Amino acid sequence: MSQAAELQTLILQVLERYNAYNEPKIDLRAGPDTLLFGPGGSLDSMALVHIVVEVEEEVENKYGVQLVLADEKAVSRKLSPFLSVRRFAAYIEELLAA
Repeated sequence: MSQAAELQTLILQVLERYNAYNEPKIDLRAGPDTLLFGPGGSLDSMALVHIVVEVEEEVENKYGVQLVLADEKAVSRKLSPFLSVRRFAAYIEELLAA
């Protein structure tokens, strides 16, 4: 499995756990193309913060690397890295490669 696919799976697992305890549920049927934040996204800013923190912890557990995913670099991008699961995973992969 590629790193991008592993990261997408990791994010989807975090979202499944989020769905277990929160309303409204995030529709995960689109898989990697699930919209998260922004136009058509399911998350408000507070939910996004929760998801980002959980993903940071999972990345640290899996890869042994501490990343800050919601920083000025992420927020200042023209296209948000938090738009979809696929885009979020690509952003994490980019940070891991740096």
